[in-house]
Amino acid sequence: MLSDATGSTAETVVKSALAQFPGAEAMTRRFSFVRTPERIEQIIRDRKLAKSVVVYLFVSPKLSQKAASVCAEESLQAIDLLTPMMGMIGDVFRSTPERPTVMPFLPDHVFELAVAIEYTLNHDDGKGMDTLGEADLIILGVSRSGKTPTSIYLGCRKIKTANIPIIEGAELPDFVRRLPVPKVGFLVSLDRQLKLRSERSQRLGAPIPGYSDRRSIFSELEYCDRLFRTIPGIRTIDVSKMAVEEVADWIVRNVLPTKELRSL
Repeated sequence: MLSDATGSTAETVVKSALAQFPGAEAMTRRFSFVRTPERIEQIIRDRKLAKSVVVYLFVSPKLSQKAASVCAEESLQAIDLLTPMMGMIGDVFRSTPERPTVMPFLPDHVFELAVAIEYTLNHDDGKGMDTLGEADLIILGVSRSGKTPTSIYLGCRKIKTANIPIIEGAELPDFVRRLPVPKVGFLVSLDRQLKLRSERSQRLGAPIPGYSDRRSIFSELEYCDRLFRTIPGIRTIDVSKMAVEEVADWIVRNVLPTKELRSL
């Protein structure tokens, strides 16, 4: 599903249709805030969409026409959810949309913010690996090192942030090392990790084997430190005694030192 807004309407329609086929297995993917012909090309020409049905909902006729033409070139089945309805309504009222290319309810800076937040939420804790290359930043670290709150804080500053957990015994995909995306590794002290994980285990009401064991945590932290040394260009920061805001500011200054981000 592609949309120049959130895409929730398109997703609702698609899921309603899929519900009529209870025996069918389908994977859906929503692309929100698609607002340029170039972005439409990039999405639809992705080789992973070779056997997909493309459903799009654009207020802009220009974007709808672009989606239709690219889908035709790629021999993909496509459904335009809005244009036919707008045409019929226009015929009834003998009128045309006054400003069809404008989304009046969301200015550009709000779109950018929404895109960053949605991306960040969809790439939390190792999710969304297939679109990791679209990130502005990748955060890596062990469990309870503050990856998620820092990611969300940065997302609210229009920085598309993905975070990946480092788990001893689970190999980090090699393509992550090679991605030309700025990366930061979170380091945390043994005592801090022991405290946070013990508190979490207590909240859950049941011990997690090895999760809050001092020896296991030490081994995990050692593994994380060694792993960071194998990632080209990664910057590391000890977050043991830092607030989320402090960590985020350090990242903006030292890992993403562009004029645009410094001004946020």
